Amino acid sequence: MKMDLHSFLEAHKGQYITIKKPVKLEHVGALIGQADDTIVFDNLVGFPGFRLVDQLFVNRSAQARVLGCEPGEVVKRLAEVINRGPHRLKEVENGSCQERIFTGDDIDLGMLPVVRHTDLDPYPYTTGFAVHMDPETGQFNAMFPRCG
Repeated sequence: MKMDLHSFLEAHKGQYITIKKPVKLEHVGALIGQADDTIVFDNLVGFPGFRLVDQLFVNRSAQARVLGCEPGEVVKRLAEVINRGPHRLKEVENGSCQERIFTGDDIDLGMLPVVRHTDLDPYPYTTGFAVHMDPETGQFNAMFPRCG
């Protein structure tokens, strides 16, 4: 069954670590580093209305939750997903990412709870994951860009 992140977290409530106490953003990286499972922060100091989720794939149990299988079946299931290849995207008029839209002078990236993961990081940053296909060769490549 396909679901968005909100639905996934609701469906698996109690199967991951939830921090309900207020947490300052500068402490998030250390807490994530100590966690051995998916972790959700429900109360980030200075960021009302935001939740932060990390480590969705941190171990076999977490990977199995995401892939909808048993921990012993993760590698097989992941191979099936990779071999199936990308599927067509469904375009929608209004996605949940458009619940709050900011334009012009209202744009302020400082309003987002972006984490400085370790003391060695020069600044807070976000990461993404992108899979690209060369239209001529059909070869795939993946990247994890850091944006700060």
